[in-house]
Amino acid sequence: MFAEITTWIIETIRALGVWGVFIGVLIEAIIAPIPSPIIIMFAGFAMIEPGMALLPALLKILLIITIPACIAGLIGNYVVYAVCYHGGKPVVDRFHKFLGFSWDDILNIKKKVGGRHHQNISLVVLRAIPIMPLSLVSAASGVLKINWRRFGFYSFIGMVARNMVLAFLGWKMGEIYFSIANKIDNMESFVTYSIIALVLLVIAAHKLKVAERIERWVTK
Repeated sequence: MFAEITTWIIETIRALGVWGVFIGVLIEAIIAPIPSPIIIMFAGFAMIEPGMALLPALLKILLIITIPACIAGLIGNYVVYAVCYHGGKPVVDRFHKFLGFSWDDILNIKKKVGGRHHQNISLVVLRAIPIMPLSLVSAASGVLKINWRRFGFYSFIGMVARNMVLAFLGWKMGEIYFSIANKIDNMESFVTYSIIALVLLVIAAHKLKVAERIERWVTK
């Protein structure tokens, strides 16, 4: 089911551009198993011309990918935040398969978050790590009763960094795609296989808790 949703999001981005990015990220922010790196990287690949100079490309990435994605992500994050703020453990236990994380995952993050200053840094770092599920961070923030203004502000900062990097990588990878296009009969298949490989990489990194190790190293 999630693979079908991901494919639909990619096609929506191809058809609607900025609004496709907004819709895709909004859905991903609530449904954790959908890999957000793929959405933003594909947007960079599909929406930024491969021959653009660096500075114009970065400005375009900021305006038509990063900002819409951050706004959509923040809206979706607030939905999960509010649910866990008011519902807590019963909601997570009941919908953990849909959310993509368990109550134990939230407790693991809770152990790492100390005072207010540490919470702010953790929010930025966790949002900036591409392989960290956004909804897990939102759920933990709701359970911890982090102030909603601080939650939104520091989440937005982290997501700006995350989305800029991912969209840039998608754009640069796009240059590779186009450079070998003449040698590939079906460009769509090549992109599809690349996306599948990235999905597997994201899942493997999540299983190995790579994001948690990076966050622990940065904030210690």
